[in-house]
Amino acid sequence: MNLEIPVSDQSQGILNKQRAKSRRGDKPAYIWRRPRHTRLILLLTASLLWINHFSSGAPPVIRVGVYQNEPKIYLDKLGNPAGIFVELLNEMSLKEGWKLDYVPYNWEECIEALQDQRIDLLPDVAFSPQRNETLDFNKIPVFQSWSQVYTRPGATMERFADLCGKRVALLKSSIQEERFDQLMRGFGFSFSKLPVPSFSEAFILVQEGVADAAIVNVFFGSENYARHGLKPNPVLINPVSLYFATKKGANRQLLAAIDNHLDKWIRTPHSFYYQQLGGYMGDYAQQVSSGPFKWLLVLAGIMLLSALGLILVLIRKAVAASRNLKAVNRQLREEESRFRSYVEHSPYAIFCADENGNYTDVNPAAEFITGYSRQELLGKNILDLIPAKTRGEAGNHFSRVLTRQKASGILPFINKNGEERYWSVNATKISRDINLAFVSDVTDHFRMEQKLMRMKDQLEQEVAEKTRELQDRIAELEHFHDVTIERELRMNELRDRIRLLEKKKT
Repeated sequence: MNLEIPVSDQSQGILNKQRAKSRRGDKPAYIWRRPRHTRLILLLTASLLWINHFSSGAPPVIRVGVYQNEPKIYLDKLGNPAGIFVELLNEMSLKEGWKLDYVPYNWEECIEALQDQRIDLLPDVAFSPQRNETLDFNKIPVFQSWSQVYTRPGATMERFADLCGKRVALLKSSIQEERFDQLMRGFGFSFSKLPVPSFSEAFILVQEGVADAAIVNVFFGSENYARHGLKPNPVLINPVSLYFATKKGANRQLLAAIDNHLDKWIRTPHSFYYQQLGGYMGDYAQQVSSGPFKWLLVLAGIMLLSALGLILVLIRKAVAASRNLKAVNRQLREEESRFRSYVEHSPYAIFCADENGNYTDVNPAAEFITGYSRQELLGKNILDLIPAKTRGEAGNHFSRVLTRQKASGILPFINKNGEERYWSVNATKISRDINLAFVSDVTDHFRMEQKLMRMKDQLEQEVAEKTRELQDRIAELEHFHDVTIERELRMNELRDRIRLLEKKKT
């Protein structure tokens, strides 16, 4: 059972002191909370401005939500909007003629403000099926992210089991909160949840000993863990793609314009997009790739591999246009080598297939799980490892990847020894000829579930048979009862006749 516990008075006092320091400039500013009547005035004012702009032909004003999530989006020490999403959006506004009004909230308030249309656009939002019911997302992901566990130096959290029974600070109503809760329940582990309105306050609770661990996205964590005296732990959670979001059906033209700019930038080497990502993430990449945490990039390869297909396409186009073919080829080899190191050390079996289902690349974990060597797998098709009776199901799974961009499920496979195993397959389409599948062996778990289902069916069958036997016995007893009564009636009738005959004789 996962417990959500309120922050204690002592903890709240700690957070209030930290917020007071923020206002004095000792720490980066936290989220500004507007009084309710001020929000109402601003909402009415914004509505009048919209009407005035549309009637006068002035550029539209787009209200953009801002919350503290460095380096992606945040308010700097002067209270100005900053971050990767802000820079990209500002550049788009110059080309589109938009006027941007950045409105600061905490994360949960940003979601509420988007639903209430107090803001028109919210950057840095991870996609989920639940959010897709009430929000619209642009189609092209800005980039990928994942979350990580941070603790005080004396504590070590190397596995999910180490978090069992611990107090964990999580951003309220976030993807991190949702996915971590699902994972812990799935493993059968309980923990105490401390919801907080910002990542900064999650770090403060761990720093002050109120929480045992904090889960934040790796970009914010890398920027801020040292300042709070914390350390990252090798527990990674929830690789996600990040988008811009609007209220469902409210601003789809705005999202289309954003996709148009992202599409041009991503397809253009050295574009504004790459300059901003390099500027904001350069220090982060250097920090993570050095020191004792270099191996954390291994699991990050699951997400970064998605960028590999895009980088390969960009490099191929650069080769055709470049006069220095040797330099571009050298760059291509370096990129391939770097990303391949991520894939080769991944604990997940990773299969890369073309649009026809032919394997084009695999990692060592894929060799281990199938029993085949890499060269043997590269000569096979997806269906070659599928039992004949379930090839139709596997073909439908791959078709969903091609048409819907992704598919998940549990499928039977046959390894080199001829043994039938069951794999959890999460597949995604990267480009026209690159489809990735992340695979783990769940045979024992699957067979246990099947055994439990068979035992359940057998028990239900036995209960049904016993019920029928009991009904038959009851029917027999009822028949015997009826026969006995009828016999008794006949006997009484005979006795009456005998008495009658005796009276006549006398």
